[in-house]
Amino acid sequence: ASLIEQQRQLRLITDNIGAPISYIDRDLRFRFVNTASVNWGVRNPDDFIGRHLVEIFGETVFNEVKPYLDRAFAGETISYERLNQSAKSGPRWIRNHLVPDVRDNGTVVGIYTLLTDIHDDVMLRKALQEQTRTLQLFHDNVPLSIAYYGLNWRCRYANHAFLEGVGETLSTIVGKSVEDIIGTAGIAIVKPFLARAMSGQTTTYERQISLADKETHWFNVVLVPDFGTDGEIQG
Repeated sequence: ASLIEQQRQLRLITDNIGAPISYIDRDLRFRFVNTASVNWGVRNPDDFIGRHLVEIFGETVFNEVKPYLDRAFAGETISYERLNQSAKSGPRWIRNHLVPDVRDNGTVVGIYTLLTDIHDDVMLRKALQEQTRTLQLFHDNVPLSIAYYGLNWRCRYANHAFLEGVGETLSTIVGKSVEDIIGTAGIAIVKPFLARAMSGQTTTYERQISLADKETHWFNVVLVPDFGTDGEIQG
């Protein structure tokens, strides 16, 4: 009776989590599927019990996820993302979290799986990546030197014109301080302007700068504070 009650409680909990949960044994057959899976296109969770993953998902999907299953059966807790094709909701990005069921002797006898719909997050991430790519393309093709510094005045980004002028690459300049880039003499000159920008004022000044080509050029420098959504300066 105690075991039956424990199973009832487990079913009650998993059915009300709201996310698909399943248990797969070492033969890659389903031994448990919760009712939340119905919302993901599973008509009857009980129809899954005892069936092999290939029967449910087909060879293509199985071969795609098999390496992750192997790692989980080797004792590794692992997550992966993939574009899932559902007859009910169409193509949507999901994250599958695999947790090995490890016995006291270290043997993995099965895997618990938890599916999460991350489609909106992935679409937002892709949109941001595209915006970043477009912005990068613009920055690298304007005849202006552009750089971004954080609150600690260490470089986070610089465009092609800026990098060419100081003789750096993006990988070598990121993380360097303003003083690392323009030298001790240069920082002494621009420090008051940096302080004004950090206080929230857009600041403009002119100064001579020796570039990587060893020539000295006059530059008009504009420092623009970056305000976050909370109104605080980010860089």
